[in-house]
Amino acid sequence: MFSLASDVVKRRHGVPELYDLLAEDPEDPQRALWLAEAIARAKASMSTYARIRSITSPTFAIINQSARASTQIGQ
Repeated sequence: MFSLASDVVKRRHGVPELYDLLAEDPEDPQRALWLAEAIARAKASMSTYARIRSITSPTFAIINQSARASTQIGQ
């Protein structure tokens, strides 16, 4: 479910399309900036989604924290 939400958010902010544009010309700083801005907007949207979802579903909050802790341990 979390992957579905992130995929929708990325699509909403145009991340896949901007990534493809950057792949066509990796040296174009404007395309890199556009992609970075889209990723930042997507990250902000996902943070909002996680906060709202944590309020409405305590189980989601536990799973989300567990995933974050696992990632930090893995690093």
